[in-house]
Amino acid sequence: MSRHKIRKRRLTFILFLFILGACICYYSSRPVNIYGTTGLKVHFIDVGQGDSILVESDGAFMLIDGGERDQAGIVAEYLRSQGVRSLTYLIGTHPHSDHIGGLIGIMEQFSAGTVIIPPVVHTTKTYEDFIDTIADRKLAVVKPVPGDSYSLGRSIFTIIGPADREYGELNNYSVGIRLAFGSTSFLMCGDTEAEGEDDMLKSGMKLSADVLKISHHGSATGTGEAFLKAVSPRYAIISCGQNNPYHHPARSTLDLLEQLKIPCYVTMNRGTITISSDGQNINIKTEKEPN
Repeated sequence: MSRHKIRKRRLTFILFLFILGACICYYSSRPVNIYGTTGLKVHFIDVGQGDSILVESDGAFMLIDGGERDQAGIVAEYLRSQGVRSLTYLIGTHPHSDHIGGLIGIMEQFSAGTVIIPPVVHTTKTYEDFIDTIADRKLAVVKPVPGDSYSLGRSIFTIIGPADREYGELNNYSVGIRLAFGSTSFLMCGDTEAEGEDDMLKSGMKLSADVLKISHHGSATGTGEAFLKAVSPRYAIISCGQNNPYHHPARSTLDLLEQLKIPCYVTMNRGTITISSDGQNINIKTEKEPN
C-alpha cells in the first residue's frame, strides 16, 4: 500500500474517533472531588528530552504528553505518587515521539476520560501504536477547537491552538491551552513554532499568563519575542534533557528571557518542577537546586 493511502486511512480513522468521542463526551459527567484536595498544581515532570505535564485540580487530573516511550514507567510512577487513579483528560499535543511515546504505556495503566489530539497523522511506529492504543481502549477522542473550554475541578482550560489550517511543520499542530484557576493562569503549547504562534496572536484570544511553558524545549524556533511579550509571564518553564543532541535550550531563547527579566526554570537543571496556586498566589518547588 502506498504511503499516501496509508496516510489517508489513518486520517479517516482519526476522524472516526473524533466523531465517536464527541458523542461520548457530550454525555460524560463533570469531574468530582475524590481526594478532598484544593487548589491547582501543575507538575512539569522531568522526562529528559521531552514533555510531560500533570495538572491536578481538586482531585481531578489531566496529563499533557508523556515523554518518549521509555519514559512511561517514570511518568506512571510519578502519577501514582501523586494519588492519580484515573485521568479526566489526556492531551497528546502532537505526534512526535518525545510527546506521545510515553502516553502509550500510561493509557495501558490508567483509565482516561477524554483524549484531546490534533487531526494530523504521522508515519512512525510510535504514532501508529498510540492511535491503536486509543482504539483498543475505546477512549473518547475530541478535536482541539480554539475557543472551546473544559472544566477540571474548579480550573478551566481553553484551547488556543492549533488553528484550523494546514502547516508544513508538524510542531505547529501542537495543542495549546490556557489553564486558569482564580486569578492565576498557565499557557502551554507543546512544540508550537513561529507560524503557529502567529495564528494564536491573530486569533484575538486571551494569551496572558503567569506561567509560560516555553515551546519546543527552548529551541530557537519556539516562543518568539512577539508571542512572549503578548503572554507576558511572570515565570517560564523549559523541559529538556541533559546533554541533548539539539543543544536545547538555545542561547537566544535564554537571552530573550533574561532581557525581558523573566525567571526561567529548566527541568535538566531542576528536575521535576511543581507549581501550586491557591487562586491568587503561585508557589514554585523544584526537585533539585540549580547547578
